[in-house]
Amino acid sequence: MNLSTAQILFTIAGLAFVALGLWGRAKLPRLRAAHAAEVARRVQMDAEIVSYEHQRDDTDEYQAQIEYTVDGHRYRIKAADCVPKPGPLGEKVRIAYLRSTPSDAIEVAFNTVWDQTLATASMVLGALFIAAGFAA
Repeated sequence: MNLSTAQILFTIAGLAFVALGLWGRAKLPRLRAAHAAEVARRVQMDAEIVSYEHQRDDTDEYQAQIEYTVDGHRYRIKAADCVPKPGPLGEKVRIAYLRSTPSDAIEVAFNTVWDQTLATASMVLGALFIAAGFAA
């Protein structure tokens, strides 16, 4: 069986996409564990969303502005993820800050939905490339 150049190229590209997707899926547990370890070494508390900032003119994405108070000082951080539309103000968010530097805070919740979605999409795209290579 002789494979054409197109079949070989599609198969190689497909395998590369599948490998990238598998690598992405494999790194997710490490990312979660690293985030959990970082949160564990910080002080946790409730904060609240005080506003939403429109990211760019060409997108409809908004980033929540989160405020919290430590020892009478107010601090503000930006949410890690953007949302397609602003949610309710005053919504509670769990954050964790460094005791030595209260202005250094992170959200306790860790969202990996996009990472999972992109890894899965990469594997599906790779499978489609491989199938297209053998169909060519």
